[in-house]
Amino acid sequence: MNRTLLVLLLAIVALFQGGCGKKISEVLKQYEGDFKKKREQLQSIARSLPSEATEKPCAGLQPPLQFNQKTGSFNTDMLMFEEVADPDATPEFDLLLSGDLLNAIRWTGPRNPLSSSVLGNRGADMEKSLKSALDYRYLVINRVTDLKKPQPVNETTYTPGRVTVNVFVVDLRTSEVLCSFKVRAESAASTSYTYKKGESQAQRLADFANSTMWDDARKKVIARLKESGGDIELR
Repeated sequence: MNRTLLVLLLAIVALFQGGCGKKISEVLKQYEGDFKKKREQLQSIARSLPSEATEKPCAGLQPPLQFNQKTGSFNTDMLMFEEVADPDATPEFDLLLSGDLLNAIRWTGPRNPLSSSVLGNRGADMEKSLKSALDYRYLVINRVTDLKKPQPVNETTYTPGRVTVNVFVVDLRTSEVLCSFKVRAESAASTSYTYKKGESQAQRLADFANSTMWDDARKKVIARLKESGGDIELR
């Protein structure tokens, strides 16, 4: 057998073997039951969660919290309270920290947001992601109270906003709240903004001011969680 024919045959075999793996749709179907239980666990946690957090230090958790977006290392997901109560919900104020656990619950749920065009793709990476999410040890729940968004006065002025975030760290093995605290964030005293023709400049100013409050809240939540000694880094 000449070398060219051998290389061709090996390529055909590799292609055939690669195409024999499970599709994303099959992987999602396989894990539906596991993540249905996880969805129910989260909803049970939401029902029993206090509305206000009491100060209970997070130092010394074993294993430590791991939520490192730079290295892709996780044993923790961070959700808004509304997403814990209903994983398909859209929170009014969202710190946008959720990861594989929430994605997995949504993708295997009744309102899967994935486009049908991707369901026929190979599912090896998807399965790896789902397995990882099932093994998460901790859940950080961010419950918002006292939300007052910045309101526009005119094109240069807005009334300031504020938000209180009650943070709970839950052990997913036992559904127990291990520690909790609260942070208070505010919008910046002033901010610059951009706008497009036809947009309300006053509303755009308020939207940008709201972004400064969001950024302040995220930074303060992450700073407090880092006090636990965990590996926590955002991109």
